[in-house]
Amino acid sequence: MSAKASTWKQKDSRAATLTLASVRIDDGFAATIEDWTLHGSADPAFNLTLAATEHDQFSVNLDIRQTQSIVLQGERGWSEKAPGSASYYYSVPRRDLNGTLEIEGREVSVTGLGWLDREWSTSVLAEGLEGWDWFALQLDDGRSIMAFQLRRQDGQRDDYDHGLLVDRREQAEVSVAAAGTPGVTLLKPHNFTLQAVRYHLDDTGIRWPVTWQLRIGDEDFTIRAMLDDQRMDLSIVYWEGIVEVLDSSRKNISDVVTWNSQATPAPTETPSY
Repeated sequence: MSAKASTWKQKDSRAATLTLASVRIDDGFAATIEDWTLHGSADPAFNLTLAATEHDQFSVNLDIRQTQSIVLQGERGWSEKAPGSASYYYSVPRRDLNGTLEIEGREVSVTGLGWLDREWSTSVLAEGLEGWDWFALQLDDGRSIMAFQLRRQDGQRDDYDHGLLVDRREQAEVSVAAAGTPGVTLLKPHNFTLQAVRYHLDDTGIRWPVTWQLRIGDEDFTIRAMLDDQRMDLSIVYWEGIVEVLDSSRKNISDVVTWNSQATPAPTETPSY
């Protein structure tokens, strides 16, 4: 199925009653929300099985296998966004996915890569900030990149922008890795630049960035939305969806799927860094 043809969005915020939702951790892990179930074990790896059905829309069954270490983002899991504002944040940049997808009565086998993120915080964006651009990128040479920039109201580069470069070819065989572990490099503002270069105007007149230039060291990447309109029109409208990555020769170097999230629409004027 082409990402340029169809997208789905699903919000699970139903009442958490015993008949609608439950979580069990006494024998492995199991979570249920109506016709969606996710269960698995963290011993020795965090492998999961997903079975989900949205009536008259689709159903999916996936085996999700951890193939890489858990990676602590930021400073060993502490991801600062401003003085006194931070989150705990970890990822598993690569997980093998295998299973089936049924749409309109047609079942197809699917394989791919997944990226697991877990981030939690008690703080909100600091004063002077209006959102962010965040990327999870899987490259075909085995590298994975998380990078984000905070959108300042004055259009300047923020000192708390950061990311993490994980090179699977150099990564040590450990259960949990972090910046300083072989193959894991913390990206600070002076290590990378990120600039939006093309925008999509939606049907409400709001502009969303859909193509970006990312530079890390001496490498240049073009990040391009595979579908311009990937808004999540839920209680808060934001843009989140799949992108592809091109190198400086315009060759596609994405490894299956990469991801971008924007907390707010683009400012009226493009910031210059």
